[in-house]
Amino acid sequence: MIARLLNEVVVSAGVEIRTSGDCHTLSEVITARTGKVVNYNTLRRMYGLAKPVKPSRGSLDILSEFVGFDSYLHFTSGSPRLHSTRTKEEVYLRFARGQDAEAIALLREMPETTLRSDMVIQMGRELFISGDTARALSFLALVEPLVAELPYSEIVHVGNSMGIARSTLASVSGLINDHAYQRMVHSLFVDYPHLSGYYGAEVGALKPGRAHSPEFELFTTCLGMLRNFLLGLPVEGELPEAPHTLNVHPILQGRLFACLMMTGDHDTPQEAWNRCFGEGALSDLNLEFAHELFLYAAMSNDPGLVHWCLQELPMSTKPAQRHEHSALHTQRLLKCMARAFRGDLSSARMHFEKFDLDETHILHRDLLDMCRCVLGHRLFPKKQPWKRRYDDLAAQLGFTRFDDAFFKTAYRKITTLHP
Repeated sequence: MIARLLNEVVVSAGVEIRTSGDCHTLSEVITARTGKVVNYNTLRRMYGLAKPVKPSRGSLDILSEFVGFDSYLHFTSGSPRLHSTRTKEEVYLRFARGQDAEAIALLREMPETTLRSDMVIQMGRELFISGDTARALSFLALVEPLVAELPYSEIVHVGNSMGIARSTLASVSGLINDHAYQRMVHSLFVDYPHLSGYYGAEVGALKPGRAHSPEFELFTTCLGMLRNFLLGLPVEGELPEAPHTLNVHPILQGRLFACLMMTGDHDTPQEAWNRCFGEGALSDLNLEFAHELFLYAAMSNDPGLVHWCLQELPMSTKPAQRHEHSALHTQRLLKCMARAFRGDLSSARMHFEKFDLDETHILHRDLLDMCRCVLGHRLFPKKQPWKRRYDDLAAQLGFTRFDDAFFKTAYRKITTLHP
């Protein structure tokens, strides 16, 4: 932090320190601006022109005041924010000039991974919305190595956040056939309510005969199966014999497991699990996998699958190493859902009321809404036809309205389930 302060001082003073005379000049500039003195010999030691000695707090306070802070303590707390702001300004300046490679090089120097990912998202969204497909693809190719170095939770955050911008695109045909786009955005984001809309149009825009990675082909197959399942159409598709040998991310692992269950080729969830991931002890699950798997379990019309998830799949009570959120939250949601399936309404409602939607991570919110559907139906099983009951129970239970097409489809399936 002292080195950063010394650099700020010379930049602010406009003096380049090369000789003892430069330190004398700098001392005079500091005195003229602050009315306080930092001896030029002290500056010589600070800038390595004499034997170094640890500077006093008084000297550091004066230098901090010189660059606009109240004290050195104020500088240490405010300087990182100032540095981040300046770096962001430099990044956006280069991005606005079309110098994407220079902008990404500056991003790589930023120590805060969250800030890096947020800036990648903002620039990616701007390019998607601008319609400049060629530049968007060039940007993705440049930034993909940087994103790959981020923690896994940030990689998922980048893919999901850039994917949201796709609903504004007039055409996706130029993006979907690019491998970097497939890996960074398409395969990390599924907008369930729009499977029949622009998301389906993306898959339809794939150029026939073009080679794609096995992971992407598997993702597209699973997506089609999931879409048919939600629309009540036959679920068909050829899945690989040993998908656990592919380098697929946990979101796709959960979706693949769900699709194997949808096809009805397996008598038990354990058989489907063995085909997906091989036999052996079940490893700890991260949140994305649990989200996909349990979302299907909630819609499957199969209480046994929900109970199998609770009994057999280990859920950590502490945050996973590669994810900032705790799987314990998902486990509590599942217990609430299982109690609702069994008809144990008082216990289910007690568990459900522990959740605060405002504090719930977005990956949990659809599961939370599933619990609302199940619990509401069990509490009011003989009310009006499902569509009117759907809105009525939300009001009676004091819940906010949830009315997108995906959850309505899920609700229709859940209401046919018998505990």
